[in-house]
Amino acid sequence: MPLSALEAMRFSSRIPSSLQTSPLVEQLRQMQLIDLTCSNPTRCGLTYPVQSLADALSSPDPLSYSPSALGKLEARAAIARCAREETTADQVVLCASTSEAYAWVFKLFCEANELVAYPAPSYPLISVIGELEATVPVSYRLAFDGQWEIDLASLEARVEQGARVIVMVQPNNPTGSCVSVEQGIQLADLCARYDAIAISDEVFAPYARQPMPALGRCFAGKAPLICLDGLSKGLGLPGAKLSWMIVRGADLACRQSIIERLEWVADAFLSVSALIQNATPRLMEIAPVVQRRINSRVLENQATLKEALGRVPSVDLLPSMGGWSAVLRLPRTRNDDELVLWLAREAHVFVHSGYFYDFAGEGYVVISLLGDPAELAASAERLVDLFLREYG
Repeated sequence: MPLSALEAMRFSSRIPSSLQTSPLVEQLRQMQLIDLTCSNPTRCGLTYPVQSLADALSSPDPLSYSPSALGKLEARAAIARCAREETTADQVVLCASTSEAYAWVFKLFCEANELVAYPAPSYPLISVIGELEATVPVSYRLAFDGQWEIDLASLEARVEQGARVIVMVQPNNPTGSCVSVEQGIQLADLCARYDAIAISDEVFAPYARQPMPALGRCFAGKAPLICLDGLSKGLGLPGAKLSWMIVRGADLACRQSIIERLEWVADAFLSVSALIQNATPRLMEIAPVVQRRINSRVLENQATLKEALGRVPSVDLLPSMGGWSAVLRLPRTRNDDELVLWLAREAHVFVHSGYFYDFAGEGYVVISLLGDPAELAASAERLVDLFLREYG
């Protein structure tokens, strides 16, 4: 019997063989739950300076289009002025998203089937992009011993195996961990020894609980460091679709060589909207207003969770250095799917399980700190009541 057109269709091996949602997701969709996973600030009841944003996005000449592969100079200069380390406009490369930034860096430095090392636990995106770019993503370990930090032995093993690009995320999502200056120096030395490239994904840096280390100084004269950032988190506007790379580390000639080749890659896509580039200088001025409101919401919700969970000795709210997620560690009495379903049925809340973020072992759940404070406080009380009944 001949195959149907669909059955005969051949897709790339980089695409999953099945795109069906899991049975767990289907079960959760049928329940009336409070969503404690929302990571879109525009859906969390935060107030925005809407008129200021509208004014910034009102281009005086919306038909004007003069493409520049690296991005409009005025936009790059505005980003450079707001950077956490000394930066010039010619170090900045614009793109539409950090996902695209990852893809461009992988295109630039990796051959097909070359290894890319990324942290675990972390947000499950880097490995997907790596596979789509025909690289082989391999995880290295973030270890927890009172606080999260890179397991350097785990990372070095990956580099020895041939990892060409090392990805750091700081503050990490969801652990909130940051690379210390000491570890930054060790990472720079590691990259220099093995001719590896480092990416520092810093989209959550505006929500760090303490000043971020200047990794550019750690890598200066040693190895290339490409820092990623963007408006999705920095302005709390995931629909703004503007991100950027800042090329640091190594020496001037090396940085210029990287930027020239990134310009060649970017010129093949020209993905950044001219309208958003025109608005960038004003948007960068507005961003701190939004960041303060998000930080206030996150800190309020974190304090609420900490106070509530302080009544349950068997449940840990793990410390975080930044970001807008909270990680809870529960007794390992259920596997991750059973744990999420139990919380949904008994406390009527939806949380993310640890395996979604590649946590090692069972018992971890992740909660967004962006939600409505009253809603989160009520949910926290229900969770505490349930935990006290279950764990004592």
